[in-house]
Amino acid sequence: MKENNIWIEELFLKVDDYFTKGEFAEGKKVLEEILEYEPGYGRAHNHMGWLYYAKLDDNAKAEYHYKLAIKFAADYPAPYMNLTYLLNFLNRYNELVDHVNIALAIEGTVKSVLYNELGKAHEINANYSEAAKAYKNAIRYSLNKDEMTMLNENLTRVKNKVNLFERKFIFF
Repeated sequence: MKENNIWIEELFLKVDDYFTKGEFAEGKKVLEEILEYEPGYGRAHNHMGWLYYAKLDDNAKAEYHYKLAIKFAADYPAPYMNLTYLLNFLNRYNELVDHVNIALAIEGTVKSVLYNELGKAHEINANYSEAAKAYKNAIRYSLNKDEMTMLNENLTRVKNKVNLFERKFIFF
């Protein structure tokens, strides 16, 4: 059994190499081989999900694989992050909020990124108070100067939207 795990890990490393080189068709073939042999290999499902989302524009298949990755590798942070991006892209607001709350508890997920995605979801759905809270939490967890700049810009943008859309104007 251990020899099979080594074989799968070696194949999985080939996938990363193919993806790095932009050889996505070859990487997909190897992922299919891995999943044919070991359908419960969560990391392969995550990579397959990423391929469908980022390169093949098939969001349904991407979601399917991300969810399988989470099912089979519940402690692997990547599919939680990737599913967050997908749900936000699809503006599936309620699902995203629930998912981020789960993802925040997974060791290794990037909390600043999760809160930023949550902030964007709140903002796009005109829930500005919650967006501001999420962006502030993202700032709390950020350790990167450029990310901090972007997050502060997000927070300023939300404040401007509140001033524009939520203030009561009195016209005389």
